[in-house]
Amino acid sequence: DNKRKFLLDIYQWSHYILDKDAIDEELVAIQRDLKHSDRTLQVDQLSGYFSDFDIFFKSCRIKILYGSKSYVKIKLRTLLERYGYKRRSSLIVQYIKHCLTFYHLEVAIRGGDICDIETVGIDEMLMFRVIS
Repeated sequence: DNKRKFLLDIYQWSHYILDKDAIDEELVAIQRDLKHSDRTLQVDQLSGYFSDFDIFFKSCRIKILYGSKSYVKIKLRTLLERYGYKRRSSLIVQYIKHCLTFYHLEVAIRGGDICDIETVGIDEMLMFRVIS
């Protein structure tokens, strides 16, 4: 019924079959890290409907920590369009906030002012930074 979800599922399971050991190790590491904050992660949460956003925020964190810049910038509209959305819904905003918390990221607009992803303009340039 949902071609996008079907293709994402195929991609996820193909990736899992090709690199099962590394993905299983990553899940164990994530669960161990979450245990320290009294939180848990179910295996099905890794393959949720918005899991493609998770990949973006994971790559942001890696780029910031190991790249040459201390931030990643992108327009909110571009971010949404990259994953097939035209506008933000409350579910998307909730998942993005979850990703920001999980990856210890904060979002700011030009000038460095911290903003809320829920109320910021859709054509605003966003800068994601790691919270120290």
